Amino acid sequence: MKPIWLLTFESYMVRKVGGLAEVPPRLAKALREKGYEATVFTPSHGVKLVDRAEEVYSVNIRGENYRILKYRINPEHFVIEGGVFDDENVYSGGMLLEKSAVFGRVVGGYLKHIVESGSGEAPSVIHGNDWHSYPALLLSNALRVEKELRIKLVYQLHLLSKMKLDLDFFTFSLNIGPDTPVSGIEGVKPFEYYFNKAGGWVEKLAYFTVDHYLTVSNGYLKDVEKNLGWEVAGRINYIPNALVWTSREVFDTVAETYMVKNPLDPGERERVRRRVLTEDMARFKGVITEPHVRESLKTLLEHYELDSPRPFHDDGELVFLSGRLAGQKGLDILLGSLEHIIVEKPRVRVVLAYIPVEGCEPLVRKLGEYHWAYNENLRIIIGKISLKDYMSLYFAADAYIVPSRYEPFGLVAVESLAAGTPVVASSTGGLKDIVVDLRENPEEGVGFLIRPGSRVELAETTVKLLEIMRHPVTQEKVRSNCVKRAREFSWEKSAEKALKIYFS
Repeated sequence: MKPIWLLTFESYMVRKVGGLAEVPPRLAKALREKGYEATVFTPSHGVKLVDRAEEVYSVNIRGENYRILKYRINPEHFVIEGGVFDDENVYSGGMLLEKSAVFGRVVGGYLKHIVESGSGEAPSVIHGNDWHSYPALLLSNALRVEKELRIKLVYQLHLLSKMKLDLDFFTFSLNIGPDTPVSGIEGVKPFEYYFNKAGGWVEKLAYFTVDHYLTVSNGYLKDVEKNLGWEVAGRINYIPNALVWTSREVFDTVAETYMVKNPLDPGERERVRRRVLTEDMARFKGVITEPHVRESLKTLLEHYELDSPRPFHDDGELVFLSGRLAGQKGLDILLGSLEHIIVEKPRVRVVLAYIPVEGCEPLVRKLGEYHWAYNENLRIIIGKISLKDYMSLYFAADAYIVPSRYEPFGLVAVESLAAGTPVVASSTGGLKDIVVDLRENPEEGVGFLIRPGSRVELAETTVKLLEIMRHPVTQEKVRSNCVKRAREFSWEKSAEKALKIYFS
């Protein structure tokens, strides 16, 4: 079987910033388990892997040397090093466009090299993830037309950016001229034709010039159709994201740390929660991996005492939330509901674990103010914590909340369910596909869905869920439902769907 290339700007095996880093490598691994030669292409972003590597390609672009290093890990990774990729910032620091262009030229150059030299086997599928991978898909498209190659081009949108570029970017950064022939939904046309049709909007341009256009959930598919317009209705598919860890992995990890015998037993959960809140919070110190972001937040974190979380004085019902520190995630909605939750549940303990991104300084200030105002009830972790610590917090929580304004998939919700913890989430995007509402299905429910943006509903349903979780029999039933629901989201199922799409 011919190779399948998965292109991504981040991979958890090389450099991780957000949820995207989990998807291509895990999908590639699942494809390999089905007998397909799936390989991940990603920039190094300054990371030097320990494993031995084989150089498979090198090229000079604008005076900088770049090389592709092949790492025989599972899944196999082709990591691009040199030049702009020596910079550690992935999405910040002002080099994003240049990185995207160079990534495209190196991948496109390597494809042309193996086609013309016969030194390797051309892929049957090139699957690009998010707009940063589109230049590579576009150059592959042009080469496909020139060489009459049989390669399927797939674009998967994980989050709408509405990025627009001018024609000069493609001409000068990618050497794709207005008259370069590319294939699209209307056949082979000059590139400028499809560029004008998309108005320079990269995500719409991708739709016009790939074979399969995908997103990550049925719920988000509807949102994408509304944004891209009537032309795409009924012509977009999705490959769902899946579990980063299984329930068994969570339970085994927690059992090792906290000597848990029955992970669904309410008494065991309460014991773990007490230790997490009153002792272990001190070690849940976040690490900010993006140098540019780390430097910009250093003074703020020290000023608001957010650089090192402290344990709570005593135990209480635990509400947990994690994710990127961005407006999309509904931080203001959460903070606006906090007073109501605390009034109804004075002993509630709220732990927020945020990964900061460029430009999040105003949100950090807001968090700092609330940290001071609700010091008895609120703890905030800024930066990444270890996988073991994330699992411990998910496991210890009585409720997990996802107040996002929009959410393509909602991986954090599935992670919580895998830990046996119910979820209160906005009824948007992929979250609608994940959360079975207890009000609509009491027998199989795993939490509540609320109107996006409603502070009142978020507060009321969170309090209601905490009340439900106070009763041992009901709690054990709900936690069991969560574990069962999480099993529906597996990479094996996602790989099966991907193969049907690739070769349809």
